[in-house]
Amino acid sequence: MKALRQIGHGDAATALEVVDLPIPTPAVGEIVVQMECAPLHTSDVLNITDAKRTPTVPRNVGTEGVGRVSAVGDGITTFNVGQRVLPPKRCGTFSEYVVCAATDAYAAPEHCDAEALSIVQTMGLTAYLLMNDFAQLPAGSWIIQNAANSSTGRILIGLARHRGLHTINIVRRDQAALELKALGADVVITDTADADALAAKIPPHIEISLGLDMIGGAATARLAHCLSKTATLVLYGANSGAAAQIDFIDLARNNLTVTGFGLSRSFNRFDHAQKAKIMSEIAALAATGVIATPVAARYQLSDYQAAFAHAAQSSSDRNGKVIFRF
Repeated sequence: MKALRQIGHGDAATALEVVDLPIPTPAVGEIVVQMECAPLHTSDVLNITDAKRTPTVPRNVGTEGVGRVSAVGDGITTFNVGQRVLPPKRCGTFSEYVVCAATDAYAAPEHCDAEALSIVQTMGLTAYLLMNDFAQLPAGSWIIQNAANSSTGRILIGLARHRGLHTINIVRRDQAALELKALGADVVITDTADADALAAKIPPHIEISLGLDMIGGAATARLAHCLSKTATLVLYGANSGAAAQIDFIDLARNNLTVTGFGLSRSFNRFDHAQKAKIMSEIAALAATGVIATPVAARYQLSDYQAAFAHAAQSSSDRNGKVIFRF
């Protein structure tokens, strides 16, 4: 089988290579999954460039994906050969086959686009937990987010609409407004360096209960300035590379709650049965189109250098996910 392996650190040309490996044989309690597709995330790009993130090499790379069971080990009663599954995260999904413990995999819907399913364990799960973990949001509540044109931002829009919630979406370019409104965004505003000017773009009398910050730096302060009294601000990314900034006046005047989000930490508080139930719900949302993200390009493993260069572009320049197809 073909697999993409990290052999060092740097750009894709020097840090990665495609290798030929034997198709794995499942041990007791394991399944082998023949991959259909796997998304290439920004984190996958960072993992090959930053030795602190991946100190141990060589290793097979790939964060998540979807495939079908090709073999089962002794004792397996939960999966059958041919069944579609989501293998566990970080099991080297940029490979034609992966092997994993059956208890770490999740069943996936048969009648669903594979590319939509391939992103549910990271971006789909992130959006789901952000919606559920930090605030009571009855139908009609308002949420504000920056980086709204990112893949996670687009999924948040669809999930909010499905739940009867309203979204205010901050973008960097005016052209993104039509695309996001087609997804169900209620309000789309273009970011500005002035917090007062940004807040003035929000229609009056809207009470914003939850703010979601993916950018960090001064963008966090502008987002906080838009929130209503007693709202919650969740920091779940730092795409700017800068530490989050918040004006003390906004914190004190509006009695804001500021908290951080870690995907693994948040999800790992559940037992396996609860995790499986959540993943089934998210996968069903992908099957019905509630959770979706555009695909910027599809690549074969042999074109990994071009794929990693494409994935390294900003979300606005890339405008969708980069996907490996097998």
